[in-house]
Amino acid sequence: MSAPARSLLSFLAQVPDPRGQKGRRHEFIAMLATVVCAMLCGRRGFKPIAEWVYSYSVDVWWMLGYHRKPPKWGAFRKLLMRVDATALEQAVAAWTAQHIPAPDPAEPTGVSIDGKALRGSFDRLRGIVMLLSAFDHRTGCVIGQRAVPSDTNEMKACVEFLKELVLKGRILTLDAAFCYPEVCDAVVEGGGHFIITVKDNQPTLRNAISSEFLANPEGDSPKVRKDRAEERRVVSEADKGHGRKERRTLETTMALNEHLSRLGWKHVRQVYRLTRERTEWNREKKQEEKSVDVVYGITSAPRQIANAYDLLDHTRNHWGVENKLHWVRDETMGEDRSRVRTGSAPQAMAAIRNGILNALRLDKVVNVAAALRNFSTCCRKPLAFLGILKE
Repeated sequence: MSAPARSLLSFLAQVPDPRGQKGRRHEFIAMLATVVCAMLCGRRGFKPIAEWVYSYSVDVWWMLGYHRKPPKWGAFRKLLMRVDATALEQAVAAWTAQHIPAPDPAEPTGVSIDGKALRGSFDRLRGIVMLLSAFDHRTGCVIGQRAVPSDTNEMKACVEFLKELVLKGRILTLDAAFCYPEVCDAVVEGGGHFIITVKDNQPTLRNAISSEFLANPEGDSPKVRKDRAEERRVVSEADKGHGRKERRTLETTMALNEHLSRLGWKHVRQVYRLTRERTEWNREKKQEEKSVDVVYGITSAPRQIANAYDLLDHTRNHWGVENKLHWVRDETMGEDRSRVRTGSAPQAMAAIRNGILNALRLDKVVNVAAALRNFSTCCRKPLAFLGILKE
């Protein structure tokens, strides 16, 4: 394993210790290092974390930074439920920013913004913890995370979240839940561009785009038909796998820019229609079944920055946030099965999971589940990965 993860603990050490000056029996960074190492080995709760450290000898305790017997699980619970989760997220983001390429306005990269509910954190009084994440398409790393306050919604939280991110040189891809002028304004004012899916939560916008692409040109003059055909751009690609064949066709136009500006969407520079044609083999019926899915969207990126091929690429890469982040945290790291739900602990542990995943991505790890199993075979492996143990 290589170097990036070895500086992670130095950034986590900058998080304020939530404990008082009196009664600090253990170093803050020692307890955080224990949490990170235990989670690298597949532990996901307070008791499993304490069990992990107690399964090893005194020399491991000393390497982690303990000067006496490590704390019981209740101490880890109290620490994580009181720690400043926002500061922890910022520390992970700052560490990540030092190890990924800086965004280049000449060649903007894609970043997905998406929300996720921590289902195991449900509490009758507080409800469920919702988090917004920014996922970098190029590296597979989480470059930022923010909790959605219980007294607001994802859209308003997203506007504030965007103010914390470096947007210049980035194209943000968002689903229809964030299709609002306020979000578009925040992205462009931050120096970035957006690609947003349009669905029925914005009926006027969706109808305008669908009507443009479904317009019957027979009543138009030959010149109008020619101008429309020349202005549009169309790209298509096909692939197959997992028992299915799929063709994706994306068509863009700039004909609606002025009209949408009058409707309040002043930053739109292109609209697009994405058609997915899928053919799957039905084993029960022993025949092929075909389906067609049509999606509309808007973008602030002009064609010299994002042409039709770029838009097709970004819209496909957007789903990496589901496949490479949310699914991995849920299934491989057991986030939804974790019953941690007190105080800031759910958000804090999600931030640590992001840091672990980022470290593995930067280390070119392909199979995260296999890597966690490998770490669990010997305590020296997570310690060496984090730079605690010198190899």
